[in-house]
Amino acid sequence: MKRLAVVLLAACSGIGCAKISPAPAPTKPLSAAADAFQGALQKELQTAMAHGGPVEAVAVCADRAPKLRADTERDFGIHLGRASTRRRNPSPAAPPWVTDWLAANPNGGAGIDDGTRLLRPLLTGDVCLKCHGDPTTFSPELRNKIDSLYPNDRATGFKAGELRGVLWASRDPEGGAGK
Repeated sequence: MKRLAVVLLAACSGIGCAKISPAPAPTKPLSAAADAFQGALQKELQTAMAHGGPVEAVAVCADRAPKLRADTERDFGIHLGRASTRRRNPSPAAPPWVTDWLAANPNGGAGIDDGTRLLRPLLTGDVCLKCHGDPTTFSPELRNKIDSLYPNDRATGFKAGELRGVLWASRDPEGGAGK
C-alpha cells in the first residue's frame, strides 16, 4: 500500500496534477462593461429621441438594447442585464441576487461592486418619463407602439427620482447566484 502511494504521488507530480493553476484574473472590471453598455444605449436613445421622439426611442429599447447587451457580454466576457420590479420586457430574467436586492431596496440604495458582481440602481430622470411616466400623457402613437412591442408592459407610472430598476453585471454564468 505504501509503495502504491509513492508511485501515485510521483506520477501525479510529473504530469501536473499536483497543482491546479487558478483561472487568470479578469482584465477588465465589470464597471467598464456596464459603462460601455449604458453609454451605447444612451447614445442610441438620445439619437432616437432627437429624430423620432419617444416612439422611436421605444423601438430602440426593443430592437437595439438586446443586441447591445449581447455585444457587451461577448466583448467583456461577462453576463449583463437590466431588471425592475415593474418590467417592460420579461426577458431575460434577472438572477436571484438581483431580484433579492430589488425586493430589499424598493426605494433604491447603495449598489454592489465586489469584483464579481455589479449592480447599479437606475433612477428615473425627466427624459425617462416620456416613455415610463404617466401613460395618460402618452400620445396615441406611443401607447400603440408600447402595446405592440410589450403587450404585458408594467414599466409606466414612474415619477422623477424614483427607482426604475437596476443595471447588473456578473462574471458568473448564473449571474452571481452563489454570492
